Amino acid sequence: MLSAPPSMQPYLGKTIGDICQSQFAQDNHASHCAHFVSHVMQYELRGGPTCRSLLFRDRRNLTTGATIRVDAIFNASPEVGLWDDRPASLQSCLMFVTISSNVRTRRGTRPTMGSQSNKHIGIFAGNKIWNYANLQDRVVAETVSAFQARYRASYHTSGTTVVFYYGRFLT
Repeated sequence: MLSAPPSMQPYLGKTIGDICQSQFAQDNHASHCAHFVSHVMQYELRGGPTCRSLLFRDRRNLTTGATIRVDAIFNASPEVGLWDDRPASLQSCLMFVTISSNVRTRRGTRPTMGSQSNKHIGIFAGNKIWNYANLQDRVVAETVSAFQARYRASYHTSGTTVVFYYGRFLT
């Protein structure tokens, strides 16, 4: 696992197939946001699904895999909080978006994310959110405000609240 993101510019415009050699990377109907972040940050969390563990061929042929679940990364992050409460000193981190009913918060405990499908993750670095835009099938870099506007529009339905969280990088 990396403690800070590498240079993100080389990823811009790449497809997940350019980044990962697994059969899962060929599935254009799957969400690859966590998959992308996990390859960049070298996250292969034990006990959860990875691009290597999904298909028998990949278990035999790949030496490493990458975590593919946003909630697994959120729940493993050493610190998470609402984006607006992000410490000013935190110049790079993970950014998560979901609907409020997908995050459980109890007084005195850290928030945990559930498995509801409306969730996404990106890497905040260089004042941009680097993320895998599934509908465009490529890595994009957006300003925080553009990222937030895009997900407020796509995840909002009557009676829901779209929420954004920061997460410290896994160590």
